[in-house]
Order: sequence, then C-alpha cells, then structure tokens
Amino acid sequence: TTTTTTTTTSTTTATTTTTATTIATTTAGAQPWKLTKGPCTVDAYGCILSPNYDKDAATRYDNYEECEFDVVEPKLMEVEDFNVESGYDYLTVNGNKYSGRRRPQGKEPSGEIKWFSDYSVTKVGWKICPKPLPPPPENAGTKTRKGCDCKKAWRYAGV
Repeated sequence: TTTTTTTTTSTTTATTTTTATTIATTTAGAQPWKLTKGPCTVDAYGCILSPNYDKDAATRYDNYEECEFDVVEPKLMEVEDFNVESGYDYLTVNGNKYSGRRRPQGKEPSGEIKWFSDYSVTKVGWKICPKPLPPPPENAGTKTRKGCDCKKAWRYAGV
C-alpha cells in the first residue's frame, strides 16, 4: 500500500496605498474681507472677485462699478489673477491704487479695500485670496514702552 500526501501553501500579499489631501479653506462667516458695497463677490474660500470674474470665460467687469470690502481679519493678499485697465480702473489697498501690471501681491490690507472702474475699457478683472500671516520670528521678543523691539535673549530694563 502506498500513501501520498500533498501540501499546498498559499501566500497572499496585500498592498495598501494611503493618500492624504489637505485643503485649506475658510469656513463660512470667518472670511477676512467682507463685501459691504457693490457687485463684487466673495467665494467659499474667502477670495474676493471683481464683478463677472471668470478667468475661463470671455466675461468682463462693467463700466462705472464700485465695490468696498471691510477688512475684518489680518491676512496677506495672494493675487491669483489681476487684469484691469491700466491707470483708469483700480483696486485701492491701504490708500495705494493698483492698476494694470501693478498688483497688490503680498500686501496686508487694513481698513477698506475698494474697487473702481471708469466709463470705457473693461477687462477680465481680478481674483485675490487670503493667505495666512507668517508666524513671528523665533527670536521675537517684547517691545519697550517706546515701541522698540527687544530680542528674546536680551533683558528688558524698562527703558
């Protein structure tokens, strides 16, 4: 009598790939720039847009438009697009007019942001998004009563 034994071994290898995506968003109600006047818009991410702005369409802002935004939270301006008539249509930030190729990239607005278009040439317009302020430098210290900076390692003697 002959006995035959067969052993079968199965090996299963599983591969798992994990992808993490982080999207920075501004929650509704926490937008740093609040529209107070005019046909401009604020999107779900807190970006402000000129009237009719759509970079993928042939739309343009209109003549005689004005918008105002109140700055309610300090953020830097990240200019995603800025295409306006030079010298005549402009965005005012901190009292400075931005028009044509001059754009408010990296500016930190305070008070109001204002938009104005004149009576003739119109263009695609602009889209500007909020960017968080950078953290203070590591060696940042306190200020004296006269507003001077003290380095972290320095001792303040009340001067």
